Amino acid sequence: MTKIYKSRVDLFFYATALAIVLSLFIPIPFIYRDILPLTVLLVSGLFTVAILTDLYLHTDYRISDNKLYIRSGFLIQMKIPVEKITEIIHRGTWLSSPALSLKRIGLRYGRTNVVYISPDDMDGFIADLLSLNPGITVK
Repeated sequence: MTKIYKSRVDLFFYATALAIVLSLFIPIPFIYRDILPLTVLLVSGLFTVAILTDLYLHTDYRISDNKLYIRSGFLIQMKIPVEKITEIIHRGTWLSSPALSLKRIGLRYGRTNVVYISPDDMDGFIADLLSLNPGITVK
């Protein structure tokens, strides 16, 4: 069974992405005569837009072969065996994580590891994890 859950996307992600892009492009009218700073600004701005687009398009969670694969753009790729997940915590957090929403669940695995994710269909995602590992505690 392979099931893919896209990340939930909040207004928070859109607002943050817009603020980052605007902060890169607002200085353009002030430096348009200086080629080097303008080129650096445009290249870094386009690179930032490419990374944000990649995060938007490729943040998902896949359950396959009793493993949870977490992907967030090309930067984060994780593989967690479902049998190592011990607890699911419902928590909104500002901590950096492979999630595009502040409505997140924390997956505790191993002794001290926690990763926060935000699947669009949270109930279905939790049900699928519980079907593979009924020993998971949901808080």
